Order: sequence, then C-alpha cells, then structure tokens
Amino acid sequence: MKRVFVCTPFRGDVRGNTARAVALCREIALAGDAPFAPHLLLPQALDDAVGIEREIGMAAGLVWLAVADELLVAGPVTDGMRREIAAASELGLPIRFREGRW
Repeated sequence: MKRVFVCTPFRGDVRGNTARAVALCREIALAGDAPFAPHLLLPQALDDAVGIEREIGMAAGLVWLAVADELLVAGPVTDGMRREIAAASELGLPIRFREGRW
C-alpha cells in the first residue's frame, strides 16, 4: 500500500474543490493505496484565510509529504500546489499528474 499525497486545489471553489479531492481520495483508497490530503483535514482546525494559519497548515502538510511514497497532482495547479510539487521534487518523490477531468 503506497502513501499517496493528494495535491489538488483548495481555494476558490472550496466546496467543489473539496468534493473533488474527497472523490479522488476515495478512488485512491479503493485502488488499494493510502491517500492523504492535508487540505481536507487542516482547514478544519486552521483558518486558511488567515495568513499565519495558512502557513502553519502548509508547513504541516509538507512534513507529511516527506513520508509519502508519491505525490499525485490533479486539477489546475495553484501557488500552494506549486510549493508541494517543488518540495516533492527536492525530496526525490515520484510526481504523478492525473490526466483527464478535474
């Protein structure tokens, strides 16, 4: 079972982006891997609209990224996602871009 860090948009259409990220996590889990999407968890405890809290959430997510087996990118790439992609690259993690409909 691979640990798959899910990298998808959050801001903007928060409700729609959240629903799509949840569906992707379900797909990953049903395929036999272990998804982790920090942007589905951390905004429940931290306010993404408050700069320092967003930074704390991003930093916490990057700590979890360090123990992932791969980064899965889906949807239009945002600034936060670019940070995760760059960190995964620095860690030497495989980065997979999901093709098709977001």
